[in-house]
Amino acid sequence: MPCKPFIIWRPVPDKSRFQASVKGDDNFFDVQMDVESSSGLSKTIPEDELAPGPAEVPINAGEHATFDLLLNITSKPQAGKPVIVDLRIVDENDKVVQVGDGHGGTRPAQCASQFVDVTGNKPVGIVVVAVANKN
Repeated sequence: MPCKPFIIWRPVPDKSRFQASVKGDDNFFDVQMDVESSSGLSKTIPEDELAPGPAEVPINAGEHATFDLLLNITSKPQAGKPVIVDLRIVDENDKVVQVGDGHGGTRPAQCASQFVDVTGNKPVGIVVVAVANKN
């Protein structure tokens, strides 16, 4: 499923990990991700951790976190070689967790988007909010 500009994934299990990776020729893009967590974590994850990634951030019981990824594609990627953003939350066994879909069912806490053109003066922004079970 493509990544939307704003995503809420909840509930996620204790000891989950948010993973973010950006693949493609890093001569064609700039990327960073700001993280804010109720655990007190506040940091910027630089491009060298995201590309090719994955950069990981733990999410423990009762915590909530915001992941704000900003991607600027500065040159048109070569044909057949898009820039790919892959975001997911995995459990202790590295399996993608299932979260509520808002309709009584579940869906995977995972998305991926491909970009094939420059972003110009409007970089791609994706914000993910993750909320863990209190246990």
